[in-house]
Amino acid sequence: MMAMVNGNDLSRGRPPNVVSDGVCGNCNSKESEEFVSCLMCKVSFHMNGCFDNSDDDILSNSDAKSFFKAINKVGKFAHRPGNFRFICDPCLTVFENKETCTTNDNVQILDKRVTNLSEDVSAIKTMLTALTAAGKDNSSGIPTAAATQASATYNVWNDKDRVKSLLVVDKEVKLQANQIEKSVTDNGLQVSGQYTNKKGDHVFVLPSQVAREKLKTELVASGVPTDKVAEPKQKYPAISMVGIPNNFDKESKGTLLDTIFKQNPCVADLAKEDDSLFEILVIKPIKKNPNIKQAIIRLSDNIRHAIKSTGDKLFCSMSSCRVYDQLYVKRCNKCQDFGHYAKECSAAACCGVCASPDHETSGCPHGDNPAQNVLCCINCKKSGLTNLNHLASSLSCPTYLNKQQKLKASISYYNDSSKNL
Repeated sequence: MMAMVNGNDLSRGRPPNVVSDGVCGNCNSKESEEFVSCLMCKVSFHMNGCFDNSDDDILSNSDAKSFFKAINKVGKFAHRPGNFRFICDPCLTVFENKETCTTNDNVQILDKRVTNLSEDVSAIKTMLTALTAAGKDNSSGIPTAAATQASATYNVWNDKDRVKSLLVVDKEVKLQANQIEKSVTDNGLQVSGQYTNKKGDHVFVLPSQVAREKLKTELVASGVPTDKVAEPKQKYPAISMVGIPNNFDKESKGTLLDTIFKQNPCVADLAKEDDSLFEILVIKPIKKNPNIKQAIIRLSDNIRHAIKSTGDKLFCSMSSCRVYDQLYVKRCNKCQDFGHYAKECSAAACCGVCASPDHETSGCPHGDNPAQNVLCCINCKKSGLTNLNHLASSLSCPTYLNKQQKLKASISYYNDSSKNL
C-alpha cells in the first residue's frame, strides 16, 4: 500500500510491521488490540510482540494492552481525559521538515518587515529634515531671513534643538507688552510662556534654541540693547557615584578623575567634546554609612545619557560603582530657608527643630533627640502644609522635595523626552 501525506510518499522506510487488511505484515498477527494507527497517515502498525528481539517492542510488560487501548480510545478509555497520539517515523520527519520551513519563512518575513520599517523611518527623517531646512513662508513660498539663518543650525534630530530654552531680558529694559505680542504674532515666532523672576527680569520660555534665537533677533531689532538680552546659564545634572575605594579623599579629585577616564573610555571620549563637562565636586562619605564613600560629579547631558545607557554604573579600581541622580537644594542652617547658605544669610535666625524664632538650631532646648510632638518644620509651616512633625533638614520634608522637583524641572536633561527613546 502507498501512504501519502501532503504529497509525500511515505511508503519508503516503513517497518515490516505495517497492518494491511487487519493482518500484521511481519508476524501475521490479527491481535487488533495491539495495533496502533498513525495520527497523520492513518496507517496501522503492530506495536507489541511482533519481533523476535523484544527490544524492538514499544512495550513488553503486562500493561501493554491497556496502553494500546488508551491510545486507541477503546472500551473504558473512550471517554477518559488524555490525549495519547502515535506518529510514525516517516510522518514525523515530514512534520519536522515542514515546521522548520515554516520557521525559516517567518524569519524571512519578519526580516523583510524590519527592513521596510527602517526604510520608512529613513524616508520620514529625510522628509522632515528637508522641510525644516526649507523654512518657507506659508504665504509667499519664499524663505524668510530668520528661517534661512535657522536652517543652517537647526537639526530636528538634535537633542539640544528640542530642549526648552529661556531668554532673559534685564529688568532695566521697559518692554511694551503689546509691541512684543504683535512682533511675536506677525513674525510667526513660537513662545511657550513668560514670567518675571525674583530679580525682576522678564523671562521668555521658548520651545527650542532656534525659537530663542529668533526672538532674541526680533528684540534687538526692536531696540533692546544686545547686552540686556541673554540666555540663563545652563544647569547641568549632577550624580552621586557611590562605593568608590576608601583611599580616595577630598584631595584625590584628580587621581579619581584619571581612574574614571581610564576605566570608562566612553566617558573620557565624550568629556573631550566641546561643551562637555565632567567635574568632580566633592568626595565624602554617605550619610547613612560613613564607611562608604561617594563622589559628587557635575556633568553634561551627553555624558549623563551615556552613563544611563550602561545601567547607571561606572568602573573604578576593582569595583563597579552605582550612579544616582543628585538633586541638591541649598538650605540655610540659620533661617532654614532654601536657596542660600548661612554665611550669606541676613535674615533672622529660626530653629530647625521646633521652628522657634527665639534661638538657633544649635541652642534648641529640646536637645539632639527631641520628641516627635515637638518637631516643627518652619518651611512646611510657611507653605501651609499639615505635615509639620519633622526637622527642617529632613530629606523627606515635603517642601524640600517640592524644591527638588522645581530644580529638576530647570535642568534640561530631566526635561528632554528623547533620553527615554
